Amino acid sequence: MPLHGESFCPNCGQKNESRKYSAWELITEGMSGFFSFDSKVFRSLRPMLTRPGAIVLSYCSGKRSAYVHPARMYLSASIIYFLLQSLLSGSAVRIEPVEINLEFEKGKADMVILFEPDSLSDNDYNRIAYYIRFYNQLSWEEVVEKSRIKPSFWKRFYFEKSKKMVNMQWKSFMSYVKSKLPIILFLIIPVLALFLKLFYLRKGIYYSDHLIFAFYTQSALFLWLAFGALLDATLGTKMENVFFLVYFFYLYFSFRKVYRQGHFISLLKLCTISLLYLSSGLLIIILSGLVLMVWY
Repeated sequence: MPLHGESFCPNCGQKNESRKYSAWELITEGMSGFFSFDSKVFRSLRPMLTRPGAIVLSYCSGKRSAYVHPARMYLSASIIYFLLQSLLSGSAVRIEPVEINLEFEKGKADMVILFEPDSLSDNDYNRIAYYIRFYNQLSWEEVVEKSRIKPSFWKRFYFEKSKKMVNMQWKSFMSYVKSKLPIILFLIIPVLALFLKLFYLRKGIYYSDHLIFAFYTQSALFLWLAFGALLDATLGTKMENVFFLVYFFYLYFSFRKVYRQGHFISLLKLCTISLLYLSSGLLIIILSGLVLMVWY
C-alpha cells in the first residue's frame, strides 16, 4: 500500500524510506543490531555466572527484556563448549566410511545385521543378511535379483542401513554422535525440569519456571567448562576438573536462592536430583545413539 506523507507504515512499522542504502549505512546498521544483542549477552553472563540463581529469579519475575532467552543461552553455551573441545582436541567431525575386511570382522557384521545369514532361508531378511555379509559390494537391485525376494520399503531400508553400519568407521561415527550432543542434551533439559517440579511440588512453582532454572544453570556449566578447557589448553592446567567442583557449589547456592530451603534439605535434593538426572540422561543418550546409528 503506498504511503502519503506518513513517516512509518501503519501495518508493519517500516520506515517510509525507499532510497538505496550506502555501503557504510548497511554495515553500521548491521553492526548496531549485533552490538545490541551483544550487550544483552554481557548483561546475562555476569549475574548467571557470578550470582547463582539471581538471573533465574529476575527472569521468572518478568524482567526478561534485559536477558538472553534461557533456551537460546543454553544452546549457544553448549555449542560453544563442544566446538571448543573439538578445536582443542583437533577432532573435527569427518564422516569417512571405509571398506572393512569381512574375514576379520564377522563379529561386527553379526552385531549390526541381527539376522542369521542364510541364502536359502524362507525369511527374506535372513537372505538379505547373507548378501550383506558375504557379498557386501552388491547393490540393492543385485541382491533382489540374486536372492529372489519380493522388494519392499522396509527390506530396502534394512539392507541400506545394515550395509552402512557394516562399512562404518566407528571412530567417525562417535565423532558424529558427539557433534549431536548439544541437541541431545537440549532434549534432556525438560527431564531435569520435571524432577525439579516433582521435588518442589509443594512450592507451587510453575513447570516453566523450573525449565528456566534448568536452562540457565546448565548454561553456566558449559561456560565454566569452556573456560576451564581454555585454561588447560593454554596453561597446561587441570582446571576443567576444578570447575566441576565449582559448579557443584554453584548449583547448591542456586538451589538455596531460588527454592529457599535449608542447607541440609537443599543439599539432599541437589544430590538426589543430580543422580536421577544423570541416570535418565545417560539412558536418553544411549537411545539417541541407537537412533543416530540407524540414520547415520
